[in-house]
Amino acid sequence: MISFITVLPYLYTPLLLRVSTLCTEWEAVLLHGQKKPKPKRIAPATKGGGVGTLWPMAKLVLSQEELHRFLQLEHTKSEIGRGRAWLRAAINERTLENYMHTILGAEQVLR
Repeated sequence: MISFITVLPYLYTPLLLRVSTLCTEWEAVLLHGQKKPKPKRIAPATKGGGVGTLWPMAKLVLSQEELHRFLQLEHTKSEIGRGRAWLRAAINERTLENYMHTILGAEQVLR
């Protein structure tokens, strides 16, 4: 039997448990220590929220073309989904290291 890794060495899909686990672990690392913003006024909760998602951080490090790409995803409408899509794409495209350097060097992202 041929494994997916042998056939598709650069294409990581949800079928690969290791990649799914890697995404989950990276999401937990990146979200660790996020603080909830103090509400300015009482408002109903919005879908996706912003706190507990990677999307607000990802938006700050994406180029306009990349941002547009994630905003146009057909089946991903929430901030949680877009953040996870960004993380998976960064792993698939082998750009996660570059994003981490950008995030660590950007003071506004780390606040």
